[in-house]
Amino acid sequence: MALFPSIVACSGPGAGQAIADSIAYANGQAIVALILTIATAGLWLVFRRQALVWAFLASLVFLCIHPAWTVSAIHGDCGQFKVMAATFVSFVTGILLGVQVIVGAFTYIKNAREQFTAPEGFAENLPATSLVADENPYAPPQ
Repeated sequence: MALFPSIVACSGPGAGQAIADSIAYANGQAIVALILTIATAGLWLVFRRQALVWAFLASLVFLCIHPAWTVSAIHGDCGQFKVMAATFVSFVTGILLGVQVIVGAFTYIKNAREQFTAPEGFAENLPATSLVADENPYAPPQ
């Protein structure tokens, strides 16, 4: 009698359906990973940042070694490992996309602030006029 029969072998009634479900789930997760990788590539192209290329390349590597086509569901545990690994790959690819969005947004905000910052020495070149809090420059002359 095996201690963990579902880990050691996949047999008996319902084994074929369990294998088919595992394969279908992993294929669905591969589609999710593909969509996330395409989004990562799109963001890399939009932001044009070399710092973000690693996220795209990592997503591409995870897609290439995705468990949908590298892990067998037929031998062993009815595809339970395939399901867990496919979920993990989709999760990591989603995290990479999220990191890319956050880094891209901060970069965009930083560049926008630098673009609209006054040049150094700008304040010294302003005229020496000042308004007192009680003065209203829009009041009619008296």
